[in-house]
Amino acid sequence: MAGFVVVHHRRDGDQPWSNHWGDDDRLQMITTTAQIAARCEQAHRSGERIYVHRCGFGGRPPSICCSVQVESASYDAKVGWVSFSAFELVGRSPSRQPARGDNWYEADPPRSHR
Repeated sequence: MAGFVVVHHRRDGDQPWSNHWGDDDRLQMITTTAQIAARCEQAHRSGERIYVHRCGFGGRPPSICCSVQVESASYDAKVGWVSFSAFELVGRSPSRQPARGDNWYEADPPRSHR
């Protein structure tokens, strides 16, 4: 199973967490929960790629826009900060729709990225 971080489109005005994008498809940095940052820290140690599930917005459907390597992850009791590198564009429809408020899920990776 692969990890999928769920983020809002960068142009969506309703951003529950502050994120930094290189463009519409390359997520560079997120603020998140301490739990997700800890999971990303594990991915960093193991070299596991994380997939970015970008929610739909403005007529654009949800997408697994890219996969990334975790460059660094840190957190305190409430908030985490994670930066990414080694972007690989995916551009696939997600195989599942996360529940409202979900920031992370695990699923099989997209077929072209196994």
